[in-house]
Amino acid sequence: MTLQTIRRSAALALTAALAGAGMAQDEATQPEAPAFEMPVYTPAWTSPEIARVGEMLSGSWKTSQDVPVFGSEGDSERVTVVMHVSPAPVEGMDNTLYVETARADFAHRPFRHAIFELFEYDGSIRLRTYEMAMADATKDVFTGLWAQPGYFPALSRDELIATMDVALNADGGGFAGASPYAYPTAMGGAVEMTSRVELTDERFSTFNTGIGADGSQAWRANYNFIKGTPAADVSISDDGMVIVEYVNPGEVVVEDGDQLHIHYAGWTADKNQFDASRPKGRPFLFIYPPGDRAIAGWGLGMEGISIGSHRRLIIPGPLGYGDRGNPRAGIEGNATLYFEVECVHMDKPEADPEPGEVTDPEADGHEGHDHGED
Repeated sequence: MTLQTIRRSAALALTAALAGAGMAQDEATQPEAPAFEMPVYTPAWTSPEIARVGEMLSGSWKTSQDVPVFGSEGDSERVTVVMHVSPAPVEGMDNTLYVETARADFAHRPFRHAIFELFEYDGSIRLRTYEMAMADATKDVFTGLWAQPGYFPALSRDELIATMDVALNADGGGFAGASPYAYPTAMGGAVEMTSRVELTDERFSTFNTGIGADGSQAWRANYNFIKGTPAADVSISDDGMVIVEYVNPGEVVVEDGDQLHIHYAGWTADKNQFDASRPKGRPFLFIYPPGDRAIAGWGLGMEGISIGSHRRLIIPGPLGYGDRGNPRAGIEGNATLYFEVECVHMDKPEADPEPGEVTDPEADGHEGHDHGED
C-alpha cells in the first residue's frame, strides 16, 4: 500500500469520526487547509573558523574497528560504535550540535545524548561537551532528531551539565587539541580524566585517560571514528512526516488486514512523555491500516513495518490531533508528536485453503500458527 493510499483512507476515517461527533464541515464550505511548512533549522555560526569545525563534526560516524565495551571483564566484549552529529538549537547558546552515540547493534537505543558547544576563547576554539540533566525517559525524545533538527524540542542551558572542554587549533587540513586541565570523573575508579582530539573531514579521533587517586593511569579509552552513512534509513514526506527506521528485518512485512502488536512511547515538544505501552505490560493492538483507531500519522508510520522493526516517528500537528488536540492527554492543538515504536508481533488473517490443502495443523506436524506466519 502506498503512502497516498494510507493517507487517503486515514483522512476518510477521520472525516467519518468527526461526522459522528457532529464536527464535520460541509465540503462546500470547508476552508482549504493551509500548506504545511516544514520546520528547518539552519545554524548561524558566529565565525568562519567555528563554521569549519561545526561542519567537520556534522554527519554520521562509526568506529574504524570494534572497540571494547567499557567495564566488560578483561575488555572481552567488543562492538562497533556509531555516532550522529547535527547542528541543533539550544536556547541561550550559539554554535550547538546534538550528538547521539550508540552501539551499532543497538542504534535505536543510544547510550549517550549530548550537546557540543563551540566558542572562541584564549586564541583557540573551545569544544565544550554537555550531558542532558534529565531522566532517561525524557531525553529519549531526542533519539533520531539528528535526521531533522527542525523538530528539535526546546532545550535550554539550564538543562545541561558541562563535562569537559577541548581547546582546538588548526592543524594541517583539520583541527587538533586537548583538554586544558584534568576534569573530575568517577568512571572506572578514576578521579580525574583528560582528553585529546584530532578532527578532519573524514576522521574524528578521541584519546581519553582516566587518572587514579595515586596519580597513576586508571584506564584509557581511545576511539577512532570515520565518516560514514547513517545507522538508520530516513524518510521525510512533503507533509512533514518523518520516519527514522533504525531496524527493519523485513522478513514478515505488514499487509492490509494484519493485526499489529506495537510497543510505543509518545512525547510532545515540551519533552513530556504523555503515553507509553511498556509500563502497561501490553502493546497496542490494531488492524492495519488503523483507520479511526489512530491518528493519520500513526497509520503512515506503520507502512512497510515488519516484526522486529524499531522506528522513530515525528508527526506534525495536521497528521496528529489537528486543531482539536487531545486535552485528556495534555496535547494542545496542532502539537508535533514524537513516537518510538517497535513491532513485536503480527497476526496475519487465515487464508482460504486451496483445494486439497491440509488445514489441520496437527496433520502436517505443526502445533499451530506461529508468530502470524502462514
